[in-house]
Amino acid sequence: MGGHRSWPWWGIGVFFAVILGSYLSPELGAPAEIARLQALFGWSEPAARLVVIAWRKLLHLLGYGLLGLSLVVLLGRRGISRRRRVWLALLLAAGVAALDELVQSRIAWRTGLVQDTILDVVAAVLAVGVVEARNAGRPEGEKTQ
Repeated sequence: MGGHRSWPWWGIGVFFAVILGSYLSPELGAPAEIARLQALFGWSEPAARLVVIAWRKLLHLLGYGLLGLSLVVLLGRRGISRRRRVWLALLLAAGVAALDELVQSRIAWRTGLVQDTILDVVAAVLAVGVVEARNAGRPEGEKTQ
């Protein structure tokens, strides 16, 4: 695989590298990030917490959007029908999101939240929706690029 055809694999690889990396150390947890922002910028705890929460939610949106997009493109290249690839990509993204939050709930410096799972699924739905809206005028047999 080379060039533009390999980007979905890179997207999935980067996604999982970031997820796994975030499990490795308490220094990557929200309390440590809040403390760093307070020390660097002299922010109050509520201000630093708000920035960390907003940043993490943005990462959820981007990460699971990328995962959903990568999955729907890869499934489209396998010749899977439009309806089936959409549902399969969304189910896979939702499964990964639920598993990610479950794992986080078992790590002392992480917090697994149902709300994050919902946000992750919404991100995947939006990304898949964009791709499928773009492909709406194409014949069913044409592969997603």
